[in-house]
Amino acid sequence: MVYAQILQRNPTHFDALHMRAAVRFALGQHEAAINFFKLAIRAEPRQPVPYSNLGFALHELGRYDEAIE
Repeated sequence: MVYAQILQRNPTHFDALHMRAAVRFALGQHEAAINFFKLAIRAEPRQPVPYSNLGFALHELGRYDEAIE
């Protein structure tokens, strides 16, 4: 996967982290998606989209209080 190659060279690359999270979410791998969304947020805390996507992933796992945060 291209995202993995990018992250090997630059582990804080926002777009690669966010897209890797989105792929994991689409595959139903919500825990992995959550981890990558959090890494993307750490890399670019002013980007709003990963916060929203993180909320969706948490919601899928029934972690509603965390999703609201």
